[in-house]
Amino acid sequence: MAWMTALTTLIAPVSNIIGKWQDRRAQVTQAKHEASLERIKAQRGDWKDEFVLLVVLYPVVSMFIPIEFLQENTFMAFEKLSKLPEWYVGLYAGICMAVFGIQAIPKLRK
Repeated sequence: MAWMTALTTLIAPVSNIIGKWQDRRAQVTQAKHEASLERIKAQRGDWKDEFVLLVVLYPVVSMFIPIEFLQENTFMAFEKLSKLPEWYVGLYAGICMAVFGIQAIPKLRK
């Protein structure tokens, strides 16, 4: 029986440490879940994604609308866009990527 008391005395602190670690882990998981829900709630009614999508897809859609004036203006717009400085095009691309959440791609590679 003495060996059981000694074993209990040795195991109790380890058990407490593991229990506290599991509690902290559960709290972190719960906090991440709540933050994710808050992010989703914040995006409700947010039209920025749809706006960027419309801007990006407009040239493709306009090519299939049988109005010559619309198609010519789209080609002229691309000619003008080709004259923009590279830093501006890069900035625009970065903003579009941020809006669509593409900053998470490097995390997926790990």
